[in-house]
Amino acid sequence: LYKIVNRKATYLFMDIFGTKPVFNETQQRIIDAATSCVKRWGVEKTSLNDIAKEAGVTRPTVYNYFPNRQDILSTALVQSTYDFAERLYTHFRKFKTPRSRLLEAVLFCVETLPNEHSLTLLTGSDLSVFVNEGALTNEFSQQVRLSLFKEILKDSGLSEAELVELTEFATRMLLSLLMTRSAIPRDRGALKGFLERRMLPGCGL
Repeated sequence: LYKIVNRKATYLFMDIFGTKPVFNETQQRIIDAATSCVKRWGVEKTSLNDIAKEAGVTRPTVYNYFPNRQDILSTALVQSTYDFAERLYTHFRKFKTPRSRLLEAVLFCVETLPNEHSLTLLTGSDLSVFVNEGALTNEFSQQVRLSLFKEILKDSGLSEAELVELTEFATRMLLSLLMTRSAIPRDRGALKGFLERRMLPGCGL
C-alpha cells in the first residue's frame, strides 16, 4: 500500500513539476565531482580544473557539456532541488489547509536539509558568493519553488503576484533558519509554536 501511495504521489509531482532533468554518465560524473570538490574546499576555492580532475575527465570534456564552473554548480543544485522537492511534496500534501501545509513544509526543510548532501553547496563562509553568482536564481529552481508554493497555498485566495512575493519571503526565512543559529534552543514543538506566532501571520495565514 505504501508503495502504491508513494508511486501515486510521484506521478502527481511529475504532472506539476515536469520530468526530472536527465544527464548522461559523463555529465553526472562531472556534477557529482563538483559537489565533492565544494564539500572539500568550498565554492570559492573549487576550480574547473579541480572538477575535471575529480571526475577523471579532461578540461575540454567538461566544456563540451558545461560553459563554465558556475553552470556546473547550478546544475548540481537543480538536480538536488528536484529530488528534495519530490520528498517535500509527498510530505506536505498530506495536510489539508494552506496554513498547515506551509508550517509542515518549513519544519520538514529545517529538519531534513541539514542532512542533505546537496546542502554542501549552500553552507560555509562563501555562501553569499554562491548565492550572488546566481545559483539560487536559476530559472528551474525558481520554477520548482513557485510550483511548490502554488500547491502549499492552493485554496488560499492569493493572487499570482502575492504568491510570488510570499515564495520569496518564505525562502529567505527558511535560509535564515538554516544558516543562523538561534540563541534560544528550540525542539520541534517550540519551533512550530515560534513559526505559528511569527511566520504565519507574516504570510497572511
